[in-house]
Amino acid sequence: MKVITLSQGAVEWQARELANAIVSGNDAGYDLMVGVRRGGEYVADAIERYLPERFCRHRVNVTLQRPSTRGKGARLAAVLGNMPLWMLNSARRVESRWLNMKSSKNARKEYTQNLTVENGQLPDLPINPKILLIDDAIDSGMTIANVRQCLMKKYGNPDLKIAVITVTTVAPVVEPDYFKYHNRTLVRFPWSMDYKKMVP
Repeated sequence: MKVITLSQGAVEWQARELANAIVSGNDAGYDLMVGVRRGGEYVADAIERYLPERFCRHRVNVTLQRPSTRGKGARLAAVLGNMPLWMLNSARRVESRWLNMKSSKNARKEYTQNLTVENGQLPDLPINPKILLIDDAIDSGMTIANVRQCLMKKYGNPDLKIAVITVTTVAPVVEPDYFKYHNRTLVRFPWSMDYKKMVP
């Protein structure tokens, strides 16, 4: 299992590659693009820059607050910011192993009551809409699975595709349709709490 750090420029390159794959997979476009906040929102922004104009007719960002993320905050970020890189990488590997053990046990757990849409509500769409769901990474897959379930409840039987930069666990509860890494690569993004710039 390896840990890589992506600069903003590297994220843009990965997003361009994903955008090309998405267009190749469905050149007719999508009725709705959904970015899962926080990381998926940034990846969706980047992907959108490389898609043809109006390729996605609507765009929203959603938040699904998982219980495990409630304690994260500025104090943790400050502690992580002072740790050496080798220790941060080790912590990520430990977290990934823990998620692997936990994911099958919690595969059916739902947090759908906590889904919120930024700046309003999900748009009205035609029957069986095409939806593109974007996140930065799939770990256990529970977050993206629950967001997908919310979209299925709202839109009935959408043609829903998932795009992420990386899949970090061996058997997540949901698999993406588009990805850059699917070999348990742990990615440190510019918005990650343990992100450390490689140059001063």
